[in-house]
Amino acid sequence: MDAVVQDSDFVATQTTPITFGGTISNNGITFSDSKQFYQGRVVLRNSFGSELLNLMMPFKVEYFNGTDYIQNQQDSVTQILSGWALLTPITQGLNTSISIQSQILGLGLIIFQAPIPSMSGDVNIELDLTNLPYLQHDWPHDGNMDGIADDNPRARATFGIYKGDSNIVIVKEIYKP
Repeated sequence: MDAVVQDSDFVATQTTPITFGGTISNNGITFSDSKQFYQGRVVLRNSFGSELLNLMMPFKVEYFNGTDYIQNQQDSVTQILSGWALLTPITQGLNTSISIQSQILGLGLIIFQAPIPSMSGDVNIELDLTNLPYLQHDWPHDGNMDGIADDNPRARATFGIYKGDSNIVIVKEIYKP
């Protein structure tokens, strides 16, 4: 008898049998009551900073715990590759590149190189997670909240702005000849 994979709200697979992994013995997932499956996602947040320095954009690998998405502190193996980053400059002539530091404990870092030549401006980034579809999500940026987790994470990096000191109320320069 073929087993049907079904989640807690009774959504089931369309076809049976369903196979995860290879078809050779011991080359797939053995289903039992002790196995847990998680819905995950990669989260990017907009970042900003000086046009003279490299810009850091942290990212998180999260999973759904039944109530909310939380950082997956047990994930140190997911690799997001630099080649998966799609950069779209918003400011004409903005020239930057990125490198991605491997994530540990669910946290990683995208490093945008300071623009050459130095200039203020914006660049959008999208991580193409086609190779990791289980980390895609139904993000609102596509205008289609259809409940299907098939959207890549996106964010914006802005060079040339920075957060000032919150303890300073006003700054005044005085010029004396």
